[in-house]
Amino acid sequence: MKKEIKISKKLLGGVLVAFILSFIGLFILQNFGSFSYNSDTSKYPKTNSQGKILMNIYVEPTDRVTAIYYESILGTKISNYGLRKSRIDYQIKDLRTGGKFHNYSNKFPYYIEATLKDFKYALISWGMISMILLLVTKVKVKLE
Repeated sequence: MKKEIKISKKLLGGVLVAFILSFIGLFILQNFGSFSYNSDTSKYPKTNSQGKILMNIYVEPTDRVTAIYYESILGTKISNYGLRKSRIDYQIKDLRTGGKFHNYSNKFPYYIEATLKDFKYALISWGMISMILLLVTKVKVKLE
């Protein structure tokens, strides 16, 4: 008793397209995350003239940025230390709107790293799309 399992090329192609679209959709979603940074505040006093700790330190636009953080919509946190290129040469003014950090090529590594960390969401959506595709192509519903 030999049984055959038949898988159509159309279904297999649909599952492959669903896989690709899941990762592309996740990558697009990563573009809506937010960036934050830490700056070098070593030159500023930590206490005021009465010896009380300062809670707010106002930094200048030319102060050096020591760390850049990215948080995706899904909650994944990436820092420049987690990337292959951990050294950063930015000032605070570069991270503001219109600064040199806002080139897409500078943000791209953060988006890729977040996509790789969130791959489970792409796999879940791929599985759901594949199941729906399988149900639509294999199961025939007849209403009477």
